[in-house]
Amino acid sequence: MGLDPLEDVDFERVRFLFQSTWRYLSASHDNAGHFQEPALRNHTYWHAAALAHARAGNSGLALLAEAYAVHFLEDFFAPGHMVVHRETIGDLPALSEHDRVNRKGLPFTVREAALEDLFSSLDVAAEVAFSEAELEFARPEAWATVRSRLGESRSVHLFGDGSLRDQPAQFALVAAAASVSIREVLSSLRGCSVLMSLFSRYVWVDDVSGCPGRAQVAFPALFPKAGNGIGDWNLSSERAACAFHQHLRTWPVVVVSPAIEAFWQGDEETIRGSLDLEVLVLTFVLPEWVTDSKTNEAVAFPFSSPSLFWGLSLVLDESTTAIGPTWRISYPLTRTDLAFSLVHGARYFTRPEEEWNFMAGLRADWGMGVVALTLGAYYDARDQGGALRHDWCVRAGVSIGIPTSLFMR
Repeated sequence: MGLDPLEDVDFERVRFLFQSTWRYLSASHDNAGHFQEPALRNHTYWHAAALAHARAGNSGLALLAEAYAVHFLEDFFAPGHMVVHRETIGDLPALSEHDRVNRKGLPFTVREAALEDLFSSLDVAAEVAFSEAELEFARPEAWATVRSRLGESRSVHLFGDGSLRDQPAQFALVAAAASVSIREVLSSLRGCSVLMSLFSRYVWVDDVSGCPGRAQVAFPALFPKAGNGIGDWNLSSERAACAFHQHLRTWPVVVVSPAIEAFWQGDEETIRGSLDLEVLVLTFVLPEWVTDSKTNEAVAFPFSSPSLFWGLSLVLDESTTAIGPTWRISYPLTRTDLAFSLVHGARYFTRPEEEWNFMAGLRADWGMGVVALTLGAYYDARDQGGALRHDWCVRAGVSIGIPTSLFMR
């Protein structure tokens, strides 16, 4: 990857993502670069590219690269983007935990070395005459508030993403940090060399210490640290709880999965409809790192974190009516659009006869974000000749996840 921002931009992909809702979900699925260390690394890289083009006098490329870089800088100021290990957690638990942490907020400490640059940006912004439309977000009084707050204590409690609308002081702080980054590029364009960029380095520390050997694992760090030239996050409270309990309880996610079941064994074929209503219960957090026995270096753990769903399954056709509990363990394949699930449950049939029957199966989900196509093989009961008997069936349908975080304020 070179320093030319245009060289690495797939414009066909960009146009593709804006053409439909399904394609937008594709972007929200493949977004690991906006979380944790990748977000810090992306801002550092693209900001360096912008400075390089500015020093060369390429103003257009410099501003394009910086506009791209600032997006990752804004991601850094959202606590949900620093807590969620996006590469190993599936879309639904990642979205729910992202929203929960962003609305809860986490402590952030501004570095003393950055105060002068931040104060300068805040003072300049206080003198800007905003339009009526801009005032909804800018709120000039907030700039003075955050300047006063930073003068008293460098520790602030920050929220993320959609919560910024309700946090004008934080909005001002994030805007000031972005302006510091942009001003470095503008200074270079004017010929004023930036000897040491405030964003030349970032900090991402995970607890990967311990005895060497392949058995050594590092669960989500007890004392992690994420920071850049502006400040540092205190992530220990969220990540430590995850490390001690090794599971992640997110805000509930409701999953609706209508499907068609087709039985082909026996004397007659049966096609019927089914509906699963599930709730994401928890995600089992696997190690993020292991120690390579040969090099004694920390390497990324190659497996994803499985999730547990529980719910009700309903079958209804002309000759069969059944309902009962079901549970499912879903395992997402890292860096793919696939997930595999082990499904088990029991149903109480009222037709053609009243009795309980078990069912089990293996299901594959192909999807992006909250929508997936499902295909599975199940061993289930069906009506054959007025009696229930077990046979293999193929089930095909769609799965739609509805995070309750979407309705919380």
